[in-house]
Amino acid sequence: MFKKSVCALVLSLFIASGAYAAGGLHIDGSSPAAANRSLQRMLTSLDGRQKTQLVAALVQLNKEAGASDAEIKKEGDNPTATRIKDKIAGLTAPEIIALAEKSAPSSP
Repeated sequence: MFKKSVCALVLSLFIASGAYAAGGLHIDGSSPAAANRSLQRMLTSLDGRQKTQLVAALVQLNKEAGASDAEIKKEGDNPTATRIKDKIAGLTAPEIIALAEKSAPSSP
């Protein structure tokens, strides 16, 4: 049942962001600076809800990559892609959100 709910949620995110995903921006993983530039372009291109979802996904993925709470707090609403650039290289915002949802610990 949980897997069906997660699949439905991910599918709805892809449908809701269909226009964005079709020609959307991708993370450039060629260097830390390029990853951060492409991430900032991506964040500015999103509406409020999508931006909030992406920031939350980036926070989660950065924590999984070993970022401390202090580092996350310091970045605030401007998370970086430096720690996770290899993991998110080539991905669009909906794909990054789905990756974070997939890797999130499931609740009992």
